[in-house]
Amino acid sequence: MRDSIIWLGCILLLLIGMILGVNINSDSDTLDSIYKVFGSISGIATLAMASIAAFALSTWKTQFYHEKIYDHLTELETIARNTISHLEAYITANNELRLDDTSEDLIANQHYKDLKKSSYSNFLSEIEKYRIHVGHIFPLLTEHQVKDFKYTFLKFSQDVHALRSSAYQLYVINEFDQAESNKIESEILNLKLDIKDCFQRYWRR
Repeated sequence: MRDSIIWLGCILLLLIGMILGVNINSDSDTLDSIYKVFGSISGIATLAMASIAAFALSTWKTQFYHEKIYDHLTELETIARNTISHLEAYITANNELRLDDTSEDLIANQHYKDLKKSSYSNFLSEIEKYRIHVGHIFPLLTEHQVKDFKYTFLKFSQDVHALRSSAYQLYVINEFDQAESNKIESEILNLKLDIKDCFQRYWRR
């Protein structure tokens, strides 16, 4: 349908040109006037095309910017979730070792000891990934957005290390307290939700 309209427009323009060519006297003044008219039309058309091209480029840049922001923040959120998941595995291992302290199941006991060690190692590794990846986002943000960005490496690192320290105190240093355990679980959940909300605010801009 759209191609038919374009072809119809071309044919009409051709017919108009033929009619004008047949009916208008070809003296120099008339031709000069026709050249000026079509020259003006050509100039307007060129300006219009340039404006359309500039608008399309601006739209493409905006779309590209938002896609880059989305990709980086999605990756950063994944790293944050992995960090917290390893922290939760560390807590689970400590809790199971506490419950199985007198167990004769040496295999299960060793499993949780290995989990405790590996989860803490992975926890530290993911924090380092966060440090590297968050640095890729800042060049894409405005100065105001950088100042407003809540979960910098320092903020994220402090929060997750504080949670890990609380878990260590609960399971290794102090006598187990269920209320404190519930508090740590609640703080972990709140951290997950806050990180997701913080990052999604940038996706919607």
